[in-house]
Amino acid sequence: MRFCFFVFLFQISFLSAQYRFLGEVSPENAGNTIYLSLVEDYRKSSRVYLDQIVKKVEVDSLGRFLFEGDNLNIENRMYRIHLDGCSEESSGAHFLGQCNNSKSVLFIANNTDTVEFPTSFEEQSLCTINSTNPKSSLLLEWEILKEQMAYDFVDYPSEASKKLNMKKWFSELQNFGEKANEPLVELLIFDFLSDKRNETYSHYLQDVSVNPYYEELSNRLQ
Repeated sequence: MRFCFFVFLFQISFLSAQYRFLGEVSPENAGNTIYLSLVEDYRKSSRVYLDQIVKKVEVDSLGRFLFEGDNLNIENRMYRIHLDGCSEESSGAHFLGQCNNSKSVLFIANNTDTVEFPTSFEEQSLCTINSTNPKSSLLLEWEILKEQMAYDFVDYPSEASKKLNMKKWFSELQNFGEKANEPLVELLIFDFLSDKRNETYSHYLQDVSVNPYYEELSNRLQ
């Protein structure tokens, strides 16, 4: 299970809208390319897509990277920073999402934000986000909740336990999404719970017919 730390940074100045996304990876990646992607379709958030990449920079000799500029959306959007084993010539592998040793982090930000990853996002057991945007860490929190949910189902695999856990986790995830007050997060949660490929689908079919949450969600998203 991952233990994540999220720190809110105060924005010092809004005189010029400019973003800064910075952090570090292992020094062995010095000279490699690292990418910034804009994930406009929440259904394409599970892996890297070539047409999502908006910027690339080179990792310096100490493993540090920096994305900055003033061309992002002023409203919150979903972004991914990723590092992988694909060369610049292997665009086909990028397109198919088949790059070796791909490491990435999803976060929420806008054109005025400073987002820092002081601990390498390659470290799966620990993740840290410092940001001027209090919503930046929500996607990592969502991933942690999914991990906790998975542990519950593995620990108690009986059918009776599964039904109880489904009811518990549907409620917890819906409450988390509502309190987050961020449409991007609620869309991801809804997509997960209603996905026919997931074990949640059968419970979703029952829940959607009796739970007013879904109509309220539709109203919030509109």
